[in-house]
Amino acid sequence: MSRIDSIIISKGFPPVEGGIETYMFQLASRWNLGNVCVLCGKEDTKRKIEFDFKVNRFSDEECSYFKAIRTIVPMLLFKSHKKIIALRYLLLLIINRTFLKSMISRLHYFLNEMISSEENTTIQCATHIYSGSIGLLGKLLFNKKLVVYIHGTELLMYQERWNFNLFQKFILSNADLIISNSNYTKSIAVTMGISDKKIEVINLGADTEKFYPNDSKKNIYKKYNINKNDMLLLSISHLIPRKGNDMVIQALPKIIQKIPNVKYMIGGTGRNKEKLLTLTDELNLQENIIFAGYIQDDELIDYLNACDVFIMPNRKEGYDVEGFGIVFLEANACRKAVIAGDSGGAVDAVINKKTGYLVNPLSTDDISDKVIKLLSNDKLRNGIAKSGYDRVITELNWVNVIEKIERIIKRLYD
Repeated sequence: MSRIDSIIISKGFPPVEGGIETYMFQLASRWNLGNVCVLCGKEDTKRKIEFDFKVNRFSDEECSYFKAIRTIVPMLLFKSHKKIIALRYLLLLIINRTFLKSMISRLHYFLNEMISSEENTTIQCATHIYSGSIGLLGKLLFNKKLVVYIHGTELLMYQERWNFNLFQKFILSNADLIISNSNYTKSIAVTMGISDKKIEVINLGADTEKFYPNDSKKNIYKKYNINKNDMLLLSISHLIPRKGNDMVIQALPKIIQKIPNVKYMIGGTGRNKEKLLTLTDELNLQENIIFAGYIQDDELIDYLNACDVFIMPNRKEGYDVEGFGIVFLEANACRKAVIAGDSGGAVDAVINKKTGYLVNPLSTDDISDKVIKLLSNDKLRNGIAKSGYDRVITELNWVNVIEKIERIIKRLYD
């Protein structure tokens, strides 16, 4: 079979940090079937990265509604390969002005790439509405295969408004392939009425070149003045309610009764930080909790290696849910046992009692019980850590993940 080039559309891309950004970077940098071009928004960071593939960055600006209509309508009416689908798409764009107006800033770059693309070029969209809206346009105008990635929260979020929900179902229904990060995320799409036959579940992976066991514990302990005999619980995340930091803090008094030399370090920033500080004060836990603040991407490995157990008892908050939880695998890659919430896609990321524990995220008793079990039993903790490490090395790493994606996309051309 001839090569398969790829055009990847993503709102964010490194040096912008985030789970989807990491996913798309790994996809682009490890794509072995042909050439890669990434279309993404301009970064608002001073840090620059050089890539060995093409990256076009656009200003993410909205144009006027009538200019967008004048631009899109002629293309869909006169150049589309599938007129009925194009008319339905046009109607949905008209009632979803936000997405219509945001497409125009990306359109020039996208059309230039599509015009010069080879016959077997796959359009891969990081998300189904923001990226998928322009990806579907490429399928209709150029008759290319459309692959859409789904992650969880965004599917629930867009159900809040009827017009957004119609639009997301239309895009997913007209994708050639949907790649879901977890069985949980797939179940959301199937519940929406999307055929499960076009959805492939591919769990994410850890970057084993970036995350691996090292001897950083002494330096981190020294930096935060932690006693060498203390045991360290660690959370690293955006400080938002669904990450469950508040429940760990509330479970800490019970943990301290059994493990008095425990410290809980919280890495990250976010809107929930003040509430977490207040809760710490209310429970008089200032001596046991360390707020490390924002941790640079290249420092994550040192913090993960310094802890005894990584914990993030994630829960569902409204439409906000953990679609998978790649940080659990990154901790496993550093040979650490993990504790996750029995919620959302974390059920795929953590094998209960083997690579970590899944806990009731609303139960401080369950959280404290599992923390005490791991911190008080070196053999148990080290055995679980090894199982998690072995799983990442043999299965859930980016080399294997991208190879699975490539095999599935090849089938579209068989």
